[in-house]
Amino acid sequence: MYAAAMAEAPPVLFPVVPLTKREIDEHTAVLLVNSDTEACNENLSLYLKVIVDNFYNVDNNKDKNFLLILKYALRLLNLNMFMKNFRFGVAKLLGMLGTFSDMTLLYIHNQIEPDEKFLRESAAYKEFVLIALLLIVRLKGGTATEQKHSANNNECLSMLEQIDVFTILRELDFIAIISKFISVHIVAWERLDSPYILLKFASDLVFEYLYVTELLSDTEFVSLVTSSRLVQSLTENLLSARNLDAYEIDYFEDELKLIAYEEFKLLLLINEQFLMKSYTLGTQVENAVYNGLMKNTKHNNTGFLNLLVYHLNRENSEIIKILILKFLYLMFTDPECCKLFYLNDLKILVDVFLRECNDVDYTGSGNLGNRQLIISYLKVMYPLLKNSQLGDKGEGYKKEQVIETLGNFITNSSRTETDNREETLSLLAAKCMKIPWLRKAKPTASSAAFYTHSSAESSASSLSSVPRGPEHSLIHRSSVRAANKNDYYKQTRIHNMEVEVTNDIQKVTLSNNNDNTKDQTPPCIQQNILELPTEYLENNPPPQVPSRNHHSGGNGTSMSVESLLTRKAKAKKAPPPPPPPRRRRFCKE
Repeated sequence: MYAAAMAEAPPVLFPVVPLTKREIDEHTAVLLVNSDTEACNENLSLYLKVIVDNFYNVDNNKDKNFLLILKYALRLLNLNMFMKNFRFGVAKLLGMLGTFSDMTLLYIHNQIEPDEKFLRESAAYKEFVLIALLLIVRLKGGTATEQKHSANNNECLSMLEQIDVFTILRELDFIAIISKFISVHIVAWERLDSPYILLKFASDLVFEYLYVTELLSDTEFVSLVTSSRLVQSLTENLLSARNLDAYEIDYFEDELKLIAYEEFKLLLLINEQFLMKSYTLGTQVENAVYNGLMKNTKHNNTGFLNLLVYHLNRENSEIIKILILKFLYLMFTDPECCKLFYLNDLKILVDVFLRECNDVDYTGSGNLGNRQLIISYLKVMYPLLKNSQLGDKGEGYKKEQVIETLGNFITNSSRTETDNREETLSLLAAKCMKIPWLRKAKPTASSAAFYTHSSAESSASSLSSVPRGPEHSLIHRSSVRAANKNDYYKQTRIHNMEVEVTNDIQKVTLSNNNDNTKDQTPPCIQQNILELPTEYLENNPPPQVPSRNHHSGGNGTSMSVESLLTRKAKAKKAPPPPPPPRRRRFCKE
């Protein structure tokens, strides 16, 4: 589609001056207000062309920022042309991603040799299309309360129901297209512009889609894990990443580590789909993610284990923590992989588990997400303490602290009225305390309550009621829905807040000197809705597309984008005038 459009482009004559924002608003208004289905394809193509030509232009530096691009993406989704032709508009955006994936494959295999201008222009188109699609799934995803909050800030997609939007995406093979796009991008990212930003947007699209659908259909599952080679591309690229073992706290300033973080999260999401498929089908499904990361002999998986420990220790998102815990559970219940962790890493994991179990408030009706997180920690703690080398030679790391923490769960649940989840906490804690090397620890007040109190003993005798096995132990709805979907981006948000606090004095000074300049941006755009690190926004502007040129029309005269829009606006026929008022006839008496 894109190649055909480029082939039909008229010859170049001379450069053109980019349009101003006011001119763009005036000329694109007629495109967006028009809701004629037959003209939708041409209007949408022209709109995308105007955005790329003017906001991704090296001669238009003042407009080259994500805030303005986001504004025009929201405007596209909010007006008549897109709203009344929503299915066609989404199909065109997805079709463009598919076309660019096919062209990138040709580029990788040296079947085409695009110049620098083509690479920058294609990156600009892909970026804007991904932003538009991301806004669709983000504004229509989430719970009814979250959607209502979004509707209060803007009117985007307010006419459409969530079920209709995601049904359309499923019918248009969204998962197949985005999976192929990501896999191709990963293979070719070293030869393309904007490697991180495109992977970031595409990965967020997958999460937002899974947050609503939760479990992929069989067709979507095959597209995600088999047809697109996505899992193989992700695992090979992540395991071969440079300096993955030296994963430091300043990774927000390193684009390679940002890419590894997105690949890491995406693999965890796909791993959960394997677990949920095994649970729903009742049979074990071969987990390509787990096998590729832990049983791939081509690469050393030490770097990935480092990522697991690092992010479980520092991650702020409850959703990502639970996804990490699910993978750790698979490891510690696998006899072939439970000994792969270094002893120091195992000690760090124990420290993290103790910290979370002691510090996280899981009581009360308002902390259901925290309670599910603690349940996940306890479910992983049992195979961690039992199957790893922590208890070798009769020695144990922080035995007394572990016993005291586990005993607190039993003591607290036996003293107060508890619901089913709190009772599960006591059952899981009791199961952990049955591990032989923990029983050899010196008794404490909390552990004594377990060994002597009859209620605790009865809880221990009912451990058979606790679901067992990897397909049952950690399969629950708390996965991508462990919290509000914004929790998924919590790590980046907290980091950005810390950066803002650091620069607070400078910001206050600037605001005092510019009291007469107020930001008129809509509330939904004032936030970093794209969830990008501050360092990336400041140091990595959108792709710079070379200046557009005037084109020759059919009559041999030069014609710019501006004149194309003007001519299209003039070609619109005015509505017919209203009929004259009917005259009354008066009858003669």
